[in-house]
Amino acid sequence: MKKWAGESSVTLYFAIGSNMLRRQFRERCPHSSYLCNGSLHGYKFAIVVSDDPECSASGYATVLPQEGDVVPGVLCTLTPDDEKILDSKEDVAKGDYKSRRT
Repeated sequence: MKKWAGESSVTLYFAIGSNMLRRQFRERCPHSSYLCNGSLHGYKFAIVVSDDPECSASGYATVLPQEGDVVPGVLCTLTPDDEKILDSKEDVAKGDYKSRRT
């Protein structure tokens, strides 16, 4: 995620999986907005599967490095408050899922 030029409190967020659903994203992140469709080159889309019943990330979408692949997504703005809400919904604090800044 990168800061949007001129906006120190807004982060650019590349949404994949169910976060691409505008209604769901709007409910979770009411102060954020969609900018445009995008693609992430050099990665592949995957769903996390775990046999560990304690793993809350099982069933979550992720991206994995894969030369030659492309992941479709949506570029959004994300406010600090909405980022906290999104991280909470995705159990980032449990450590099963990580938010990555680039």
